[in-house]
Amino acid sequence: VHGTGGHASAPQGTVDAIVVAGQLIGALQQIVSRNVSPTESAVITLGKVEGGFAPNVIAPTVRILGTVRTYTSPVKRLVRRRIHEVAAGVAASHGPTCKIDVTFSDGYPACVNDQACSDVVSEAALGLLGPRLVGPPSPNMAGGGFSFFFSR
Repeated sequence: VHGTGGHASAPQGTVDAIVVAGQLIGALQQIVSRNVSPTESAVITLGKVEGGFAPNVIAPTVRILGTVRTYTSPVKRLVRRRIHEVAAGVAASHGPTCKIDVTFSDGYPACVNDQACSDVVSEAALGLLGPRLVGPPSPNMAGGGFSFFFSR
């Protein structure tokens, strides 16, 4: 997020990047609940925010880092497109001197296990550990490293 910094005593000539970042974070968190179908899954995590350097200085820049996790490529494309659109809208709402740069690297694809192999492992685990310790598998967003291995 690129704004126009300045002294806190004269905010009228600034674009506070921290305020913009706060609005951007809130808006990005609405993408999943309002753009992704309830029958699909996506997670946007904004896990690192850096900005400002003094309590009486309006920050000119803020850096936000995060991840996007989905199970399917179409949902990932949708979320990616909406992130760009939302960022452009938030920046525009703060005037022509506000700019939000979005850099999106694809990262790990979704990890989808082979059903036949999963069934073999589940049956073996059930036989060894019993039904009390082995329940039905449920999807989760972890395991990104395996997705690269499986996709080869």
